[in-house]
Amino acid sequence: MTIRVVMAGATGWVGKALVPAIGAQGDMALAGAVSRSGAGQDSGLLVGLSANGIIVAASLAEAMEVPSDVPVDYTKPHVVKDHALLAIANGRHVVIGTSGLGAADFGEIDAAARANRVGVIAAGNFRSPPR
Repeated sequence: MTIRVVMAGATGWVGKALVPAIGAQGDMALAGAVSRSGAGQDSGLLVGLSANGIIVAASLAEAMEVPSDVPVDYTKPHVVKDHALLAIANGRHVVIGTSGLGAADFGEIDAAARANRVGVIAAGNFRSPPR
């Protein structure tokens, strides 16, 4: 079974590494990509690869219009909770890589995930970006 991944934050410093990594896995496929600054462009070209045919969406809602299994979110603290709740409401499992959520946020995400019978992994990134 191939896991279809939507990469939110595809042109950020983590997203630029994960877009090719997802494509290199034998059991994963990049199904979508999200970046406000890269919307409408090929995600492969935006991260320095050959064109891969995955056109970057401006929003997670737009990216989830294509079939997918899990969004991986490395965006910003002010949007990640809404992204997680949107994905959960749409029956997607979620990987949260963005740090900055608090206990109340995780409680709300947990309740929504349990109600929708999907899994959430929160693996916040605490490393500073390269300079």
